[in-house]
Amino acid sequence: MTHAPFAATDPGLEILGALYSRFVGDDARYAVVHPRRFCWWGHRLMQDVRVELPRTATVGTVSRLRISTTVLVELPAGTVSNVMIDRLNQRSILSGFRRCADGRLVSECSLLLSRPHAHWVRPTALAAAGLQLALAEHFADSMIERTGGGVAVSAPPGETVREEPDLILGLHEQLYQRTGEDRPDFGPLLAGFAGLLASRGARASAVDGRFVMDAPVMIGNQAHTVIVSVGVDFDPRVGHGARLSVWLPPLEELTGGPARARDLQAAEASARYDAQGIGAWFWDPHQHRLGCTLLVPRVHCENERLFNLMIGMGERARWALARVTGRP
Repeated sequence: MTHAPFAATDPGLEILGALYSRFVGDDARYAVVHPRRFCWWGHRLMQDVRVELPRTATVGTVSRLRISTTVLVELPAGTVSNVMIDRLNQRSILSGFRRCADGRLVSECSLLLSRPHAHWVRPTALAAAGLQLALAEHFADSMIERTGGGVAVSAPPGETVREEPDLILGLHEQLYQRTGEDRPDFGPLLAGFAGLLASRGARASAVDGRFVMDAPVMIGNQAHTVIVSVGVDFDPRVGHGARLSVWLPPLEELTGGPARARDLQAAEASARYDAQGIGAWFWDPHQHRLGCTLLVPRVHCENERLFNLMIGMGERARWALARVTGRP
């Protein structure tokens, strides 16, 4: 049995230990451990997994888990790179992309951890971490063909690059059961989800096969309405899943939409809000709105998980609106 080098003294360290056991296992040569963090290499790329110190929130003691993978280095600044990042984030699965000031392209996400929600947050964290690294390994080479720069190949001190790509391929197949061209029956799932929304007092309407819900948020003493939706989507990287999105209200004074979306994505690297930070911010030119979106692969679609993610989108939108409008 693998014992993770973390004492489970708070919700963050409990899940950090679970992630370490799942991905590092008994081969610690390709991992570097810190008090509330570990880095590991499945193949060429390093994934950084860390948890912040616990704090008190409305649901009790919480801690934020941050997962990031450095995909490229020396990524040129400019339109070509920005367009690639914008397109990746418009079709986000569980992680978003941003270009750091030092030219690194990073794929990242975060989750808010608490014991009352551990039963659904824990498998979501495992899925997010595994898929983030697997997809980064799969598509890093094609990214540099479009933008330049280089793949962020690295290894732990004293080790050579890990020559085990089958580990990543196997991880992808185990965690995400590809559905090919067959569209699975989402009817029972969506019907159950509609019933769950009604039982919790949430009003949602069915629009083009999606559930759409208006969610009021307060910024200071001003009320805004954001739109939250969930529906079936297909992505060739993982197959079918549930696409969750939230759109901020149109803001007449808002300019530079794509750049604003990239700013929100970068700001989430240190944001403190009581919601899950998975998915990515994007600019919707058709609706002239900022939005955030994520795809939950079919194997991970469960009503309670989708409900909690959907409700949490409102808090995330409140944080984004406050930042965009400058009205905390």
